[in-house]
Amino acid sequence: FIGGSSLAAALFCELAAGKPEPLSPENPLILATGPLTGTRAPTSGRYAVAARSPLTGLWGEATSGGRFGPQLKFAGFDGLVLVGAADRPVYLWVSDGRVELRDAADLWGLGTYETMRRVKEETDRRASVACIGPAGENLVKLAAVINDSGRAAARTGLGAVMGAKKVKAIAAVGDAEVPVAREDFEAFARELWRKVASAASSQALRELGTMSYFEMGPEFGDIPAKYFTSLEFDYSSLSGLKLKEEFRVEATACYMCPIGCGRRVFLEGRAVDGPEYETAASLGALNMVGDLREVVLANHLCNDLGLDTISTGVVVAFLNYAAEKGFVGVAPAWGDGEKLRSTVESIAYRRGVGAVLAEGVREAARMLGVPESLAAHVKGLEIPMHDPRAFFSVALSYITSPRGACHLRADTYLADMGAFIDEDLGLGPGDPHSLAGKAELVARMQDLREVYNAAIVCLFSNMTSSELSKLLSLATGWELTPRSLVEVGSRSFTLKRLINNAFGAGRRDDQLPEIVLEPYTSGPIQGTSPREELERALAEYYEVRGWDPETGVPYEETVRSLALSGYAARLAVHLPRREAA
Repeated sequence: FIGGSSLAAALFCELAAGKPEPLSPENPLILATGPLTGTRAPTSGRYAVAARSPLTGLWGEATSGGRFGPQLKFAGFDGLVLVGAADRPVYLWVSDGRVELRDAADLWGLGTYETMRRVKEETDRRASVACIGPAGENLVKLAAVINDSGRAAARTGLGAVMGAKKVKAIAAVGDAEVPVAREDFEAFARELWRKVASAASSQALRELGTMSYFEMGPEFGDIPAKYFTSLEFDYSSLSGLKLKEEFRVEATACYMCPIGCGRRVFLEGRAVDGPEYETAASLGALNMVGDLREVVLANHLCNDLGLDTISTGVVVAFLNYAAEKGFVGVAPAWGDGEKLRSTVESIAYRRGVGAVLAEGVREAARMLGVPESLAAHVKGLEIPMHDPRAFFSVALSYITSPRGACHLRADTYLADMGAFIDEDLGLGPGDPHSLAGKAELVARMQDLREVYNAAIVCLFSNMTSSELSKLLSLATGWELTPRSLVEVGSRSFTLKRLINNAFGAGRRDDQLPEIVLEPYTSGPIQGTSPREELERALAEYYEVRGWDPETGVPYEETVRSLALSGYAARLAVHLPRREAA
């Protein structure tokens, strides 16, 4: 399993006896690094958080950058597993091979920025702190784990799991070196560093941050506006170039990152963390808010309250859409930045309609009497800001991802547009508006991204399977090839599928809601939709994966070939057998 979220899935199967409820003490919360974390490998500053998701009820995982993962390694730990719950607020102090529980009563109720500041004062100013805000404390199902001033393990609501355990924060620092197996690891890591640093995509991210996508996304019709119903929006108002023109901006970087896509924005006499693309698109375009100052403030508020900005932007836009269509008795607030921020705050504190939105868009639709076809989610996870009508392969990736609609495994659009090429895996340019032959592409891209999240490295490094297999081989002493790397990814992906099968998910859940299948009536992708091709492509995908087309459960033969039979037995998943031809 290598490490990261893949190892976390294996640990979850061993620890989560009896299918624990997401907010119960028995649900293990796992923080995991990978063998590259804390090394000199480029973009190796990431860590994973995993548990059963309170938002989806299925497998939940999120990764984050910054410096927390490396500091956990330097403190002498590859990961932490939290089981049970404290009877009062606590935080964990992890240092030089020791873990200490400390009282956090005076931290409960604080935002993430003040929490991090105080914990560092009490422990070590060099420490990296991962914590929750009021959203996690209030068990909001969109709650994130925030570290290092705005870096977020945000998706699937794992901040609420941490809040249910009464763990406010985890601080880590250490001086240990991370060993590697081969002496030539350093030389190859430096070679990759230079390649990543000089890539055209890295230069764009360094210059304008992830909001640079606002410069090109509109050409493909790939930035949804007005709750996935329109492409009529001034996207230039939220671009990285606009941010640079309107504010003083500094680039920031995670540990061992040659790219530096992060942004620190100086606003009204203070420095705040600038929004990422997904944030600006969800809080901004999806809610028709074109005032960049309001989007910057809303992003900072979400970070401080400890909220997933993607899911938060989607549920607020859902409320505006439901209001516009007459499902709820409030006026829509499209374009109103102040109303956006007040709604964000109401979600974190579960006030008024915020208590409904705090449950996520799927449950909010049910509670408000809105047809579920209008709830923008897959398996309970809100749909991110890459449109399945712009790149049909994204549709197939969204519906099959282990955690629900996941942009980090749906980046097949990069291959379609020629921005990511992996000759060993057959990944390269294709027709964005066709699913013909895409099942294999989607599966292999997902497998590669599984290994990224096991290693763990950032997707923006754009390492090929050949480069990543060599890097991991030099670090660990294992003999990995692009082919064996895909097998590791497939093993991880299939195990997470089995976990979801154990929690009741299957073929019927692999679908997109109508709200993101209805073609746009204007714009660059007017009239396009993957609707007609999706069923056929899904059947082909099941064949590629070795999953039963009726149930969506992996075949017994598939599970056995991936050495997962013991895990399937532990999860009590009934495995179908492939019928002989």
